Amino acid sequence: MKRLGRGLLILATHHSTDIESILRKARLSIWGAVALVCVFSMWVLLLQKEKTDSPVFLSMSAPDEELRLDEIGKGVLSLNPMRKSSLVPDLSREILVLARSSRPDCDPRERTLLLSTKSSSEQRIVTLGEQIFLSCHKKKDEEPTYTFSEKKTPLWIKPMLSGQEDICLEIGQFSPSKQGEGFLEEVGQVLVQQVRSSAFKQKRESAFLSSIRQAKWWGNDCLLKQYGGQEYREMMQKQKVEIPAESGSQFYFLSAGDYLQWQDGSWQETALSSSRPGCPLAFVKSLSSKNMEVEVWDEKGFYPQMFNFELQNPSKSQKTDLSTSLVRLRSSSQVTCSLGKRRFILKEGDWLLKVGKSWRNLKRSKDIEDCLQHKLRGELFIFDSIDKQQGKLFLKGSIFDEMRTQITPVLIPISPEEHFSSKGKKTKASPLFKMSRYKEGKK
Repeated sequence: MKRLGRGLLILATHHSTDIESILRKARLSIWGAVALVCVFSMWVLLLQKEKTDSPVFLSMSAPDEELRLDEIGKGVLSLNPMRKSSLVPDLSREILVLARSSRPDCDPRERTLLLSTKSSSEQRIVTLGEQIFLSCHKKKDEEPTYTFSEKKTPLWIKPMLSGQEDICLEIGQFSPSKQGEGFLEEVGQVLVQQVRSSAFKQKRESAFLSSIRQAKWWGNDCLLKQYGGQEYREMMQKQKVEIPAESGSQFYFLSAGDYLQWQDGSWQETALSSSRPGCPLAFVKSLSSKNMEVEVWDEKGFYPQMFNFELQNPSKSQKTDLSTSLVRLRSSSQVTCSLGKRRFILKEGDWLLKVGKSWRNLKRSKDIEDCLQHKLRGELFIFDSIDKQQGKLFLKGSIFDEMRTQITPVLIPISPEEHFSSKGKKTKASPLFKMSRYKEGKK
């Protein structure tokens, strides 16, 4: 019995080893079959995708130098063709982006583009997202010609913004269905870049460009710097620029970051938030001690122009009539003097302006305004005070050249007209008093 039991135990152990071996082989076979099925399925899916694949994305590059339209799409500009199975025509070489609006007061997603068809050289201004229809004209054995259409056609394009700067051109084509039940629309896309070329720029210069081109940069206004005070602190820190207009030259006080817009035949200072998209826009891009850079856009903003200006040389100082005039004391704050054929009674704080060959005493607020805006031009003298030095009396003041880029201190001896003794403390009328009075008059 012991021998029989040992034999049965050996037999059972042998059969258990065979079963485990069989199960292991079966598992390996199953995994192999699953892998084959997966590979076959992926192969089938790839074949189906190739048959129904949509047009691929293409990118068109353009050189920075002047470009010939007939060379686009050849040589280094050649593109990979769209798939023949697609009904959408390959317009990546046909539709050209000549320019895009770069005005800073426009929303980037609402900017306009200047498009052109290569085959017909027709141009059209469109807005991003606007659907445009095309007409295709084809003669036998000739390449098709495309033109923009005002009516609906089976072929359309829609420029879109892709990312920050890239322009994506969406192309749609309506075609009859194979079953004859209506039309099917197939849509494709291509990425295009702007063609930069001087040949596309406007040849005729507009009035606003001619005006800004003749601008003159005069630097700081010495009159404001000397007498402006707290009320004119902002203008004191800016640069004076003269720009011709239809009604004559106008003067502006500008600094880097300021804007001007062209309206009613002249430039007007404006904030970017208040600018009008339909008016040309100018921007003071940079300003250093020797150079001022101004960028200008037209109404569409397609071709911004950059202008550089150098600081104007100051006029040569000339000997003024005041230095040879006989000045006599009249009171503690007044003197008399003769200039030309006129006799003036001047008090501290008076302004004398030489217009042509004669002098004028500026007393009215309008005269002060016209002087500040250079509507009245000429050499300017400001009577500061009567000073006593080493027992002698002197008329003290300042002389400015016509553009007020230079200031010359003046000290003229006073001849006493009669014995005069001052009683009480003298009061001084500052030139700032007249400037403040002018400012109040404007309000």
